[in-house]
Amino acid sequence: MMKNTHFKIYACLFVFVTIGIAVSAQNNKECNYISSRYYHKVAQAELFWLEGNKEESYRVLSDLEKECVLLNANANWNELYYFAELCLEYKNYVKAIESIRSLIANYGFKLDDFTYRKMKKIPEWKNLKKELLILEKNFVPDTVLYNEINQMLEDDQYYRINASKIRKLMKDSTANIDSLAKVFSLRTPLLSIADIDNINYQKLLHIIDTKGFPLSPSIKYYRKERIRVYSAFTAMLIHFLVGIDSAKVNHLKPILLQYVKQGDCPPELLACLIGAYYSNISFERIFELEKLNERRKEIGLPDYDLSKQINAKREELSKAAQKKANRAKVFKKNVPLQHIKKKNP
Repeated sequence: MMKNTHFKIYACLFVFVTIGIAVSAQNNKECNYISSRYYHKVAQAELFWLEGNKEESYRVLSDLEKECVLLNANANWNELYYFAELCLEYKNYVKAIESIRSLIANYGFKLDDFTYRKMKKIPEWKNLKKELLILEKNFVPDTVLYNEINQMLEDDQYYRINASKIRKLMKDSTANIDSLAKVFSLRTPLLSIADIDNINYQKLLHIIDTKGFPLSPSIKYYRKERIRVYSAFTAMLIHFLVGIDSAKVNHLKPILLQYVKQGDCPPELLACLIGAYYSNISFERIFELEKLNERRKEIGLPDYDLSKQINAKREELSKAAQKKANRAKVFKKNVPLQHIKKKNP
């Protein structure tokens, strides 16, 4: 009798999850990720999490999830992942399963990425585990697109990173990057940095025309690959701003803005294309400071003060973790081995 009860609970959860996915897909069409202040609310949830206030973080994400499909767009704090963990914490198993399924099927997460002791409490966990492992096995990333973007980043960075080495070879400490590119262009002979930026611009437009924006949730990468793609376009879009024709930049802005609204492009990337004063928290000479939040809001960014608080908290926690690690090293160095108890295998 107990087994049948568990099976019914699991069947209900599966039905709810299936319905939830269908509803979520509909919500995604209706949600405007700018006007809903999606990224500002995600930032609020992140700050609560960093401060140790999991209950408030859960409340914010739960309310937000009713408006929009939660994404995994942020390179530093993956909102869908933390929502899944918080749902496990507060025993909201319907949403936990839905989120975990999406993370594995769409974002290349592994079952080992989640807190196992919490997942074991899900009704009919053994059956669900089998299903999730099949999803994990069937995940197929877009390797061709990833390799193309990785090559774009390598081309973008090659002369910028190696400038000092090349200047030394040329015995000219004043040579500008473009002249270095022309003299030592190995893969793309006689191309300047501006040429490379323009080629990457055309490649991005082609990707957009054929697949959509490269960070769209519909395009599959493994976790580390998605972060790499995010970093690649952070660099390239900043270089587009200063390295290509302004008409081309202006052509790209409304395209990216629409993708931000749809949840396919993080607003930080659009900010890179528009100008650093939108997003660079440490930048002191901000144009029209009194209108900063208004400008940030227009493209979906969180308020300046909230982003600044998050950065400060991250730095504080990072320093505390480093201090703890250093103390552990000192302790291990000073305590004789015979006094350190071995853990059971």
